[in-house]
This record gives sequence, structure tokens and C-alpha cells, in this order.
Amino acid sequence: MEGRGLAQDEALMLLGIFYILHFVTNILFQPIVALVNSKLGIRFGFLMGQFSLAFFLVLVNNVVDLGSMVPVFFVLTLAATFWWVSYHIFFIEVGEMKRFGKEIGSMQFLGISAGLTAPFIGGLVITYFGFPVLFVVSAMIIAISFMMLLFMKDFERLNTVSLLGMFREAKARKREFLSFVGIGGESIVYSIIWPIFMYFLFKDFLVTGIFFSLIILFSGVIAFIVGGLCDRFSSQKLERYGSGVVSLTWIGKTLFQAPVGIFILDMFYRIFVNLFYLPIDAFAYKSADGEGVDKAKYIAFREASYAIGHIISLSFFVIFIFIGLPFWMAFMSGAILSLLPMLIREKQ
Repeated sequence: MEGRGLAQDEALMLLGIFYILHFVTNILFQPIVALVNSKLGIRFGFLMGQFSLAFFLVLVNNVVDLGSMVPVFFVLTLAATFWWVSYHIFFIEVGEMKRFGKEIGSMQFLGISAGLTAPFIGGLVITYFGFPVLFVVSAMIIAISFMMLLFMKDFERLNTVSLLGMFREAKARKREFLSFVGIGGESIVYSIIWPIFMYFLFKDFLVTGIFFSLIILFSGVIAFIVGGLCDRFSSQKLERYGSGVVSLTWIGKTLFQAPVGIFILDMFYRIFVNLFYLPIDAFAYKSADGEGVDKAKYIAFREASYAIGHIISLSFFVIFIFIGLPFWMAFMSGAILSLLPMLIREKQ
């Protein structure tokens, strides 16, 4: 891959730093979101998440300088925290513990099916119409989902959460904490660092979008199948296979970077990554819904653990660029952190 200029490296470092601050703020927001949901319900939490996301699109479309990026990331953090905390509570409330794996797999399948063409369409819109048009389309989709949420049934109000309570939860659940950190660290490598690498490899938004659409095509049905396996077999055993294969693919992506090799490795990754994410998701939902478990505290602990993993991988990303190494060396953090979920232990 061709080298990048100094300005590009500085921009990438700045992006990494902003995302680090985003996830630090995400941890700090957990008690606030839990308080709001405990008073007003998770439907309000969903609505706040969607409203904040729409506001984020307005702000990001009007960024003019570095200073204007600060409120953009602040609002993005608010949107992500409200949405995901509310989503996890909703899933636990409407789901059936014995079928969590299958339900997660079905949700993954539907999400992948609905979003199969999104990377391609996004790349097409950016290439021919620019980012502003993409923001308008995104805002319209958010508006539709906002209206649908108004008809959603609300659920019981859960307890509030404190930062100290989250820390105590992590201390009491060390294996789960490290497993969630590993999941978070790996996921941010794939969702942020990997697309940047792909763009520098292809130098084209449209080609990058087509690539991700083709890769996603292979993972939809696999997610549905693996979800069912999570209910029939031990999440602990399935996670070991997933962690091992995902780690190997990140090592391969670090060593072999020809386009054909990258396509094969990423296809392999997308097939087996379902054995990485789905078993631990099923494990986490079952744990949160266990007898005597404070759901709100467990979810906040899980989200904070993920955020810590995000921060670790992004820190490697920034440090490697700062000392003059290729930013894709951060793939190795994905390889290492993806092994941590092997630590989970199911209650017999």
C-alpha cells in the first residue's frame, strides 16, 4: 500500500483521538442514561437516541473547523449511549432466555439483509452526489424509525447506575470484563481502522462500498445458523473456535495485503466472526436476565467494558502513527484482544 502524507497521518491521529474521547465520554454517560431510563422508560431512551443521531447528522454536515467537531462527537456519544443501552434492555425484556441465541441470530440476519446494499449505495451516493446528499437520505431513514418508536410498548423502569457500581461489577466479574474488553477492542478495529485501510488500498469510495457489500453477503445466513447453535451448545466452546479463527484472520491481514488475499481473508472473517460475537452476546443477555442480577448495572458494565476495549485499540492506532509505523499494525491489537473472550465461563 502506498505511503500517506504528513497531513493524512495527522488527520488519522486526530480521528483516533476524537474517537477515544468519544468512548471515554460514553463510559461517563452510562449513569446518566440509566437515570433517564429509570425515570422515563426505555421508549424515551430510544427516542433520545434517534433524536440525537438526527442532530448529529445536522452538525456533521456543517463542520467547518476543528472546534466544530467537539459538539459533533459529544452528540454522537449521546446518541450511541441512549440507543444501545435501551436496545439491550428491550432485547432482554422481550426475548426468551432459552432462545436468546436464535433471536440474536435472527436479528443479525435481518439487519444484514436490510443493510446488504447500504455500503454499495453509500459509496455510490458519495461518489456521484457527495456527502450532503447521503446525510439527507440518512435523516429521512431516522425520521421514519422515530415515528415507529412512538408506537412501541414501554417496559418496567430499572434501577439507576453509578460509576462505582460499574467498577464493582467489573471487579466481581473479572472474566466477563476481560472478555467484553476483547470484543470491544476487536470490533473497533474492524468498524473503524479496517475501512480506513480498505479506502487507502482501493482509493475509491464506490469500490470500497462494493467490497463490503459482497463480504456482508456471506455472513447473513451464517449468523442465523450460529444463533441457533448458541442455544444448543455451550457458548464457551463456540466462543473458543470463533476467537481463534478471528485472531488468525487479523494476523493474516497484517501479513498479506494484496487485494485478492484481503478479499479471501475478509470473507473467511465474516463467516467465522459470527462464532465470535453471537455466543458472547447470548451469554451476556442470559447473564443480565439471571436471577438476582441488576439488569441496568450489568448492561452499563458491559457497555463500559466494550468502550475500554475500543479505547485500547484506538490508542494503539494513534501511537503507531505517531511513532511512524503503519497504522494497520493496529490489526495486531485485534488479533490479541480477540483471544480474550475465551475467558468466559458459563454457570453449570
